[in-house]
Amino acid sequence: MIKLDLLLRRRLQDAQRRLAQWRIGVRLRAAFAGLLLVTGALVALCLYSMNTIEQQMSDIVVRNNHKTELLHHLRSVMLSQSVTVRDLILETIDEQKQQHAATLGEQRAAYRRYGDEVTPLLVDPEEQALYAQATSAMAGVDQALDKAVTLALDGQAAAAVVFVNRRAGPLQRQVLDALDTMIDMQQKLNQLTLLDVGHQTAAAGRVTVALALVLFGLGWVVALLITRSITDPLAVAARMAANIARGELDAQTLQTFDRDEVGDLLRSMTDMQQMLVRFVESQTEMAQAHAEGRISQRMVVTPFAGVYRDMATSINELAASHIAVQQKCVAIMGHYARGDLSHEMEVLPGEQSALSDTMSQVRSKLQAVNAELLRLVQQAAAGDFSARGEAARFEYDFRQMIEGLSRLMAIAEQGLGDVGTLLAEIARGNLTETIQSEASGTFARLNDDANTTVQQLRQIVFGIREATESIHVASQEIASGNTDLSSRYERQTAALESAARNMGTLIDTVRGNASQAAQARELVGGAAQLAMRGGEVVGQAVNSMQAATQAMTRIGDIVSLIDGIAFQTNILALNAAVEAARAGEAGRGFAVVAAEVRALAHRCAGSAREIKDLIGHSHAAVDTGARQVGTAGDTMTEIVASVQRIAQIISGISEASQRQTDDIEQVNGAIALMERDMQQNAALVEQTASATLSMADQARNLSDLVAVFRIDDADQTVITAQAA
Repeated sequence: MIKLDLLLRRRLQDAQRRLAQWRIGVRLRAAFAGLLLVTGALVALCLYSMNTIEQQMSDIVVRNNHKTELLHHLRSVMLSQSVTVRDLILETIDEQKQQHAATLGEQRAAYRRYGDEVTPLLVDPEEQALYAQATSAMAGVDQALDKAVTLALDGQAAAAVVFVNRRAGPLQRQVLDALDTMIDMQQKLNQLTLLDVGHQTAAAGRVTVALALVLFGLGWVVALLITRSITDPLAVAARMAANIARGELDAQTLQTFDRDEVGDLLRSMTDMQQMLVRFVESQTEMAQAHAEGRISQRMVVTPFAGVYRDMATSINELAASHIAVQQKCVAIMGHYARGDLSHEMEVLPGEQSALSDTMSQVRSKLQAVNAELLRLVQQAAAGDFSARGEAARFEYDFRQMIEGLSRLMAIAEQGLGDVGTLLAEIARGNLTETIQSEASGTFARLNDDANTTVQQLRQIVFGIREATESIHVASQEIASGNTDLSSRYERQTAALESAARNMGTLIDTVRGNASQAAQARELVGGAAQLAMRGGEVVGQAVNSMQAATQAMTRIGDIVSLIDGIAFQTNILALNAAVEAARAGEAGRGFAVVAAEVRALAHRCAGSAREIKDLIGHSHAAVDTGARQVGTAGDTMTEIVASVQRIAQIISGISEASQRQTDDIEQVNGAIALMERDMQQNAALVEQTASATLSMADQARNLSDLVAVFRIDDADQTVITAQAA
């Protein structure tokens, strides 16, 4: 088993290596074409099997059952003729006799109509011989009944009864025997056809299951090979892209690549990684020299080409210009560090004017933020908490400050009762008031929180006063660090642009693979629907056959009952005729016997109606199902399950391709976001450098603003003790 497992793994690896030499589109087209061919063969086999079963079921339901129904009609009409003749013989009223004679003519016409309809359906020689025998005997019955009717119309009822019993009775028995034999033959033929259908269904099921298993195995192997041949190289590409995005340029790279689209991508990413490594090393060497005080050190541009050489040249020029400007900035930053915003940096020429413009923007932004804060505080002090800060004018932390203050005012505006009064006192700078009223539940907690807020505000006021003293020192250190950080952000932005272009090419390739996998999933879904419809057709045909068989059995029982009743009717009719002949006009026994005859006649009529009802409902019983060939439906269900499993596998391939596309797009978006953020961060760092210089002055202004709050001397002593 171990050797076999190793052999299978080796085979799979060889197949995967050979697939790696193909383009991804060729792999997918070849795999899906093979799966579609096998699926088409499976569907064709199912259709052929269903067509064969349908033909055999048509013979049972359309031909054999219809033939049986017509034979029963012939049998019923013949027995009805006997009943009509007996009623005519026993009838004493001439008008009623004429009506019975007319009814007999209609029954003979119905017998001939049913006979003409069943004759073309009799193709078996034995059936034709039996029907010829029944037809010959029926001709004798018609002659005998005609003679009996003539005698009855002439008033010779006793002679008519004797003639019917001796001449018509035996011939009727011959007709009934021939018709019953033909009905039994149809039931046996249905059983044989049913058995043949079961064998054919079982054979078709075995072949279909075998093909379905082959299709499932082939689909699983092909899906595994294609998926691994695509996902493994893409995983390597994703790791390389992630390493580049994280700045891990020293990660190990591949030495050999496949000849497909992913292999081309890996080669391009490896070249890009090596170029970035050399570029970063040159940057690091220059940065280390500048850190050691050798600011004349520049990057060597000769090892680079294209945009990398331009980047190196730009970095050298940028370093030279920044070193020149740095001296000018130091003097201005000294004034800003001391909180003196009256000094402005002179306007620099060309693009360097961005530095002076940025410092002016920082100063104006800080002044705008200060004005907005003063406006909101003034509104709050006046008791108007409906005012909101114009946060759209600001960005980042400035916007958060304005939005935070706006949210605070919105919450304050929602205060009720004593809480609103307390907040109004706070807005006016009075921190000596607290809520003294009693409350319960949520309002009690709200009052307690409001009182706690007053206490905390007292501590914050003292904290702000102390913090303003520390801002002066911190602003100087921030300005120095931001200047060096700005130059590094600009160098990294250019490198990310090249990585974003390569990721775009990879997205287009993987997106095409996902589209082809989606088309294959739709085709397999159509095959699954065809297989499901085939299973439904087989189940309906089997159910119709079993219901027809049960209905025919019930019809046979009822016909046997009618035979017994007809025999008793003959005996009672004979007794009635003899009694009437003996007694003459004064006979009383005739009435009793005649009553019995009518009762039996009613039973015969009821049985005949039951036969018609059962025959009418035989077609409706098609839905009950045939247990003997139930395996056909189970087999079709297994086929549907197998095709659905294939659809799930192909859907998994499509979803995997789509996830790969989404992951690569996310990587590309991350690179673009990093590029944009680096550009924005570079500008923000320059703005922050100037902003920190004006923070000291704003801190003094903030200290003046905090002075409006009024605190008791006792509270000030407690807060000072807590701070200590």
